[in-house]
Amino acid sequence: MLRCNALLCAGLLALGCAGTGGSDGAEDPQKVLRNPFVRISNASLSPTSARVQAGGRVTFVNISSYLAVILLEASRSDFTCSRVGPDFEVHGDALRSTPIGSGGNQLTLPCPMKTGEYAYRVQLSAGIYGIGNQHLEYAGQLHFEPAKGPEVPKTPAE
Repeated sequence: MLRCNALLCAGLLALGCAGTGGSDGAEDPQKVLRNPFVRISNASLSPTSARVQAGGRVTFVNISSYLAVILLEASRSDFTCSRVGPDFEVHGDALRSTPIGSGGNQLTLPCPMKTGEYAYRVQLSAGIYGIGNQHLEYAGQLHFEPAKGPEVPKTPAE
């Protein structure tokens, strides 16, 4: 009887803790963040769609067991700076990142991007020789929001 109660308590405790992964709201697709992180795992991107405040930069963190390469559907003119290197290079009609090592390595966009929506892909490969012949590929979206001016209080007549 004591063993059944212990198992029942353990099961209830597990149910009570389910879904409390510690999300700070960063994965809420409606939340606009100044400098969001996109986590790259073996199974997915988190978040797949990030909303970025004007002037913000996105950091990609590779927690997968593969090398990751970012292909950003943008051009140099979509950035607020003139140089995108050394971490990105022009690759056809996109920008391609240098490989991001596995185990928590990260790469940040070189500077803020102009207002707009930009699609990107993350390609995961087993090693440097596998780049371009990836094992997995995920797609995501970056939404760079326009700058908002200060709130103007309304008069009672409005």
